[in-house]
Amino acid sequence: MSKKLVLLGDSIFDNQIYVTGVGPSVTEWLVNKMEGTGCEVENHAIDGDIIDGVFNQIASIPEDATHLALSVGGNDGLHYLGELMNRRCLLCNLIPAIINFGSFIRSKYSRLLDALQEDGRPLMLCTIYHPHFDHPLMSIIARIGINIAAGVILSEGKRRGLPVIDLRKVFTQVRDYANPIEPGVPGGDKLSENLIHVLNSHDFAAGRHRVYHSTDYSVPELSDWKVNESRYFPENCWSERANGWQRPMKRIQTAQKKLKGGKKKGLRDKAENDPFRGANQAQALRQRNREGSF
Repeated sequence: MSKKLVLLGDSIFDNQIYVTGVGPSVTEWLVNKMEGTGCEVENHAIDGDIIDGVFNQIASIPEDATHLALSVGGNDGLHYLGELMNRRCLLCNLIPAIINFGSFIRSKYSRLLDALQEDGRPLMLCTIYHPHFDHPLMSIIARIGINIAAGVILSEGKRRGLPVIDLRKVFTQVRDYANPIEPGVPGGDKLSENLIHVLNSHDFAAGRHRVYHSTDYSVPELSDWKVNESRYFPENCWSERANGWQRPMKRIQTAQKKLKGGKKKGLRDKAENDPFRGANQAQALRQRNREGSF
């Protein structure tokens, strides 16, 4: 049976701008791996979007979509963290504020899942992964906040009988990141492997909750991906890889080449990957939907 997977959320799925000229984005990995299998993928996720913004993405879901994948919440967390840092919260007030983040996320996330499940399409969820901030305090706060948010997503997945990909256990290496908060080429490969596995193997009809977190790369050479530690970018661009890299990765490069002749279905073009598009939308939504004090 043919399947069409629609990606919803933020830059965890819509990461093309962060890997252009370096390697495949998450969607490009999926398009390439699904080619010839009877499965399709369309990316409706928007870089910079927040939970409230996904309601707009729902309106664009095509009628022939058979499965949905959701990954969102990281930008809500960054905004919340930014508010705390801007207010220079005292340490004694910081922990209660971080704990309050759980209820802040749950109310929004639960309402979004209600909307996504209205039409009965199979749905898979992704948690947020741990960022790699240089600032020690931000790193500690972010790790606590991410674990709280992941707990919300996991508990909602369990309550609703949905599969969840725990990205905290998938993105385990610095090379998995394009920068401290965005998926890189190896990370995108891991994520696409998990998405395809859940799409093809999970029994959605049974309504059973299960957590997935494979750390395998589809191409073993990705485990040797060289990283510039100061910037989290590969030392050499994709086009500069040695022949030993290019041969085993040839099937993946095909996805990149297809984009040069025009837009390929399921992938965003340059205009659609405007890095400020999602951020502007998120800012407008935050102004309209501000909720209480942190």
